[in-house]
Parts: sequence; C-alpha cells; structure tokens
Amino acid sequence: MIELRDVVLEFDGKRVLDGVNWTVNPLDRFSIIGESGCGKSSLLKLILGLIYPTSGDILFKGVSLLDMTKVERQKMRMEVGMLFQSAALFDSMTVGENVAFSLCENLGRSYEECEGRVHDILEMVDMKGTSEQMPASLSGGQRKRIGLARTIATEPAVIMYDEPTTGLDPVLTTSIENLIVKLSKDFGITTIVVSHQKSTFTRTVDNIYMMLNGKLIEAGAPDTIENSSNEAVRYFIRGGL
Repeated sequence: MIELRDVVLEFDGKRVLDGVNWTVNPLDRFSIIGESGCGKSSLLKLILGLIYPTSGDILFKGVSLLDMTKVERQKMRMEVGMLFQSAALFDSMTVGENVAFSLCENLGRSYEECEGRVHDILEMVDMKGTSEQMPASLSGGQRKRIGLARTIATEPAVIMYDEPTTGLDPVLTTSIENLIVKLSKDFGITTIVVSHQKSTFTRTVDNIYMMLNGKLIEAGAPDTIENSSNEAVRYFIRGGL
C-alpha cells in the first residue's frame, strides 16, 4: 500500500533521513519510536505529501507521490488520514464544522449535507452532543478525540497518529489508546503510530520500528522489545537506565 524507496530528506544541509526503505501493507499496525527530532514526524509528512524527499521515492498503491497530479494527491489524502500532535483544530469553527471540513472541502458538500455523518462520528469517539461547541471550550483529551473524528470522517484506509497521547493524563491516555485499537480492529484500518509514550506504542500496534541515525530499523514486537538484542533500542525503551 505504502512504499518508501531509498528516501533521503535533508534540511539546510542536515540529513534527517538517510536512505529509508519501508513497506506498509494493508492492515499493518506499526509504531515508530526514537529520540526527539530524529525525523519521525517528517516521515509521516512525507507519506502524506506535505513535504518532499531530497531524493528517493514514495509510492501509494504503486503510484509515486512525486508523479501525482494535484487531484490525485487530494484523493490519496482522503485515504490516508493523520491525527496531528496538537489536533490542529480550526479555532474559528465549531466542533461539527471541524469534523465535516474534509468532507465539505473535498467532496463539495454543504455542512447540512454532512451533519448526520458528523453526529455519527462524534458518537463513535464518545463526543456526542458537542457539535455546537467551540474548540477553545474543550480539554486536551477532547480536542484529540475531535481531531480523530475529523480524521476518520473520510473513512481512510490508513491513519497515522503523531504523538496521540502526549500531554494527557493516564486515564485519558488509556482512553485514546483503546480508541486507536478499536478503529484498527473494527474497521480494518492500517495504523502507524509515532509516540514516546511506552504504553501507547506497546498497546496499539503489532510491530515497532526505531528511527536511528536517519535509518528505520525493526525494533521488535511489543512483548519482546524490552529485551531487544539492539543496545540502542534497549537504552531508549528503558529511558536511558
């Protein structure tokens, strides 16, 4: 479904990704861990076509993102949803308008036409009855849920989560983790989770990768990663202890 071929990414002469090769198949559930600033979020932005590689190629369903037209890229983004670290809600829009945004923008529908779908999705993420509220009135956990509701509105085949539980208390963290698992299992959604939260990257996926020195290495399964044969992986998982 998604394939990275020898992807190199540089910013101001600094190499962030150094020849990354990676394949994501339908129904895969992966997590990417690594030190802050190592390129994890940049990798997600590359997959979404928000930034472009310095060299190499990224394919979605066998088609290079670099060769896609604007219309093809928009269609691809309907199938690849992303929950941004800050939820990235529009403060001037109501909750309902935020959730309906991608439907209205990409499908040319009015909010009234999408309203039924919006209410269904809000109920799915346990935010029923909040469509008229403004984002400023929501807690951090609620904003994450609304961001996720907007992400799943287009029924994507893939959802990428950028630090979905950062800044949340343990109860809210577990709630978001449960929702990620529910969506992947109930709707067959391919899942990519970038996280520093140990409970998140061990509870929500089947396999874990680590970004290390610009490379993406297979770190192990959630139940074995603690005792990985890779010293750098063990050091990271154990918090440097």
